[in-house]
Amino acid sequence: MTEHFELTERLRESNARRFRRILLVVLAVVVVLAIVIGAIFLVQAKKSTDSVPNVVGMTEAVARQVVSKSGLTSVVVSLGRGSAHPPPPGTVVAEKPKAGAVVSDGSRVQINVYLATK
Repeated sequence: MTEHFELTERLRESNARRFRRILLVVLAVVVVLAIVIGAIFLVQAKKSTDSVPNVVGMTEAVARQVVSKSGLTSVVVSLGRGSAHPPPPGTVVAEKPKAGAVVSDGSRVQINVYLATK
């Protein structure tokens, strides 16, 4: 009977060690997968967003180049409103979204350009 008890006890200990080893391997695999998935999401997030550059005060041509180099698309709106101190014709007077806003790669940036009124 004692032999049977010892054999049973050794078998339990062996199974417990095997279970712990398998559990540690599974846990390690889960941790590694979580790290890899997190890194992929971080890389994708950095690639898919851009910050809107400040183009107010630039000429239309320069502003379009700056917006394009930022990975965004410019849409020009011409404004012919007079003001007490108008900027030179062809100058960007506003943009939407505002400079510094974080937008998706390829998003449109509206550039409002002042045109001289006669």
